[in-house]
Amino acid sequence: MSREEFEKVVKAMQSEGVALSMPNLMVRTELPRAVIEEWLAELERGGTAPGTEGASRARRGDARDTTRTAVGEALDELEKLKSRADGLRKEIVDKATEKVVKETLGVDLGLGGAGRKRKKVSPRSQKDLRIAGLLGLLGGPFGFFYAAPMLTAGLVSALYLVALVGLNFVPLLGTAILMYAVPIVHLASAVVSAAYAWRYNRSGKRGALIPASDDAES
Repeated sequence: MSREEFEKVVKAMQSEGVALSMPNLMVRTELPRAVIEEWLAELERGGTAPGTEGASRARRGDARDTTRTAVGEALDELEKLKSRADGLRKEIVDKATEKVVKETLGVDLGLGGAGRKRKKVSPRSQKDLRIAGLLGLLGGPFGFFYAAPMLTAGLVSALYLVALVGLNFVPLLGTAILMYAVPIVHLASAVVSAAYAWRYNRSGKRGALIPASDDAES
């Protein structure tokens, strides 16, 4: 397409009411963007085509597109910063919550201690899970004394003993409950006692079962 033909296309677009935007000009003329911009500038300087105002608007539209792109990139950066701030805030809240719960209840939530080292327990001082399970099966909660915290074992054993004595004073019903409940309690005690032994071997000390602290302190 020659420059004269380009000028005719511009005039035709103006007469048809078609916006002289860069995409419209590129579709109508099938010319490269650089050529269109150069010929539009010549038309504007020479004043030979009344469509120069539309061409100027097209160039201003390109400038606005560039501005919108820059704004979009800035918004993306702000979104990334917001995500990082949210992650940092969550990490701080998790650590603070873990500290408060641990100091208040003696429980480690394990929110921020992924890299915490566990205390190594020598084979001689480890608790045998089979012995723990057998003691729980035979003695019920009394088997907890093997690996569970002494206070926990003492409280549970005392409650169990009180329940046994109390049910003996309930005619018929107490005996029936004992017949069904005692085997279940002993089976559960075997599992829990073995779990306490497993926890002891991981932490090197008697501690809470769920959740438990894996700190290296003894």
